[in-house]
Amino acid sequence: MRKVLKKVIQFEILYKLFIICLANPLMNEIYQTYVASRGLNFNKDIIATFSSVNGFLIFTALFLCAGMLVFYEYAVVIHIVKLCRDGEEFKLPQVLKGSVWNFNSLKGWNLILSAFVFVLVIPFTNILWTSTMVPVVEIPWFIQGEMIRSFIGIVGVLAIYAAHFILYLLTMFVPIYMVMGQQTLLTAVSSNLKLLKKMAWKYKVTATGGAIFYFFATPYITWITSRKRLEYKDFDLDFAKYLVHTQGFWLDFLIWLAFTAVSVIVLAGSVYLLVVVWENYEGRERNHYPVWESDWAVVLQILGRHGRAFSVKMKKKRNMVLAATVFFGVAVYVAAGALSPVTDVHRPWIIGHRGSSAGIENTMEAVKGASDLNCAFAEVDVQLTKDGVPVLIHDTNLWRLSGERVNVADLTLKELQARKIRDRNHPGEEGRIPTLEEAIRFAKNAKSGMGLLIELKPSGGNEKELAAAVIKLVEKFDFGDRTIFMSLYYDCIYPITTAHPEWWVGYCIFGTSGDIDDSIWKYDIDFLAPEENQISYSLVYQARTHGLPVYVWTVYDFEKARQYLQMGVSGIITDYPELMRPEMEKFLRGSSEKQYQWRGESYPKSGVFLQQ
Repeated sequence: MRKVLKKVIQFEILYKLFIICLANPLMNEIYQTYVASRGLNFNKDIIATFSSVNGFLIFTALFLCAGMLVFYEYAVVIHIVKLCRDGEEFKLPQVLKGSVWNFNSLKGWNLILSAFVFVLVIPFTNILWTSTMVPVVEIPWFIQGEMIRSFIGIVGVLAIYAAHFILYLLTMFVPIYMVMGQQTLLTAVSSNLKLLKKMAWKYKVTATGGAIFYFFATPYITWITSRKRLEYKDFDLDFAKYLVHTQGFWLDFLIWLAFTAVSVIVLAGSVYLLVVVWENYEGRERNHYPVWESDWAVVLQILGRHGRAFSVKMKKKRNMVLAATVFFGVAVYVAAGALSPVTDVHRPWIIGHRGSSAGIENTMEAVKGASDLNCAFAEVDVQLTKDGVPVLIHDTNLWRLSGERVNVADLTLKELQARKIRDRNHPGEEGRIPTLEEAIRFAKNAKSGMGLLIELKPSGGNEKELAAAVIKLVEKFDFGDRTIFMSLYYDCIYPITTAHPEWWVGYCIFGTSGDIDDSIWKYDIDFLAPEENQISYSLVYQARTHGLPVYVWTVYDFEKARQYLQMGVSGIITDYPELMRPEMEKFLRGSSEKQYQWRGESYPKSGVFLQQ
């Protein structure tokens, strides 16, 4: 096992460097070049990005390439384990070349099915098998968070966990059969099921118990640090700047290294155990690679000869190359340190989500609770009733809050307010859907000076009507200097920007078909409001360099709040302002007023910032 671990670690270091420094940037550049040519590619426009033939072909090609990279990594690790188990001497380059022949299992239509399994299914189960290219596929928390607000949603979450376990069983030995048996995917799945049936009960109990233990242990493992993991996009050309100028990046980098090391050890151990079980039922076949085709063997021999010659030359210059690499790294680090750090637009804010948890969401009790907790703003969701009145409600229908399958847009204000609403976070309580006018009247007279963050949620193509109604109300109460606006629909906030360029308007993002920072800067906005799954050092740093504050939603964990503040986020949108307050105050005590461009009242006006 020691030899297995040593060889797997050697390979994983090289492979991760290959993916991070070459494969992922190259694939991302191809992807982003196409996405940028399509214009808007956020939220509802994601699917349209790939609706063309060219988009479909590019997406498919990159998807298949990712599947092949994941499969190749598994093939190498499996061969390393098998060779060590058989007591054979080998060198890593031999395994790297030999594993290429396992692509024979992916020929034809089988490649598409295999890519689906290796890129989506296995990373979704996230048990035993982990890869560098696609470490994990998970449902964003903002979706799960919405699901657990209702009983049906909770059932759905439990169904997701059941799917994890079922897919885990269906794919447990599939990579081994595809690599060692040269089987196609469907044949490997069939062989996997047959093996599961004839496995001894001790193995079945171990496999089931291991999965159950993993499900229950994962939250506790995550509890060690709930900080968001670094993503490959954070290892870009600004990496040295993050190290020097961004608080917390060193810590997150060390955490990434630690979790990466653990994942490699888990992968090596998991594959070793699976191979042991597989050998007990399939025998210890020593023919690790398929028969090499003669033409390809000649090609590899020629490439190998040149590779060995190149290796000899590099060994002679190894010290020189190492010294040059170290010198270059130090030079980049020093150069990054010499650059002035990026300043933030304003001091960070705590923003109550849907008012706050002090009352049923989007009710006046929730809004008043945000004021009592000294939030800078209370975020409220606004829709239009049938008779054109802006009201505070998140969902487009009343099913979750009142149990009625009726849309907000199909009811008049009188009909809507005649219904009582409830939510799972406030058992036994009932509330009433308020109007936006009520919220503005309260905020305008609130002693805390709290403002409103109005999220416009259009339905049925009424973007312009909703924007016009909101503008009219804010103008009526002269509340523009204490109101900021955002929406998932750019068509809904553009009329506000046009009518009042001095008002603070932002774009809300829950998903993108590419990296956010590659195309967002063309928007006429004053801030970004990304879902926390979209947050990265790269995004926040780019936003700060463009003078755009970032308000992240929805934050439930105080440790993540601390991390986001260290990244440079300017607003924490949360259901629990009282939990985030200590982290905010601690952060502000350690920050300097010099790092903020705006130090006036309310928010910066017309993009005019304090000169440093």
